Amino acid sequence: MVSLGNFQNNKKVKDIHPGDKGIDIIIILIEYLNKTTIKNGSHITQYLVGDDTGCIQCNFYDDIGDIVQEGDILFLSGAYASIFKQHLILYTAKYGLGKIIKLNEFFMTFSKIPNLSKEVYASDNKDDHDKNNYNKERYNK
Repeated sequence: MVSLGNFQNNKKVKDIHPGDKGIDIIIILIEYLNKTTIKNGSHITQYLVGDDTGCIQCNFYDDIGDIVQEGDILFLSGAYASIFKQHLILYTAKYGLGKIIKLNEFFMTFSKIPNLSKEVYASDNKDDHDKNNYNKERYNK
């Protein structure tokens, strides 16, 4: 396995905002959430992922979602964050535009609080994906 020390100066979960692109981050897959087939026939596998600053839902496209599993520690390069149904989601880069490298398994400190995907993001413009136009509200559940 690759040493975590080889990957310096990456973004932390707590610093992810709507509209962020080119995200390089080290995360652990905490919990499998769901697998969904999308319109074009490909599929998205959803995991709760995190680091020592919090957690967020992350979507993995197609075969990558079938390969990764809970407990995997991954380096994501070229990921991006966007709002889907008023919740912040981390997406892996599609179609070879980024990298996913398995670094290790099981041993990484993480926090399930705050869960950035449990916060509600509201915008005056339904089609607006600009991070400066979203107001974050705590999800009270």
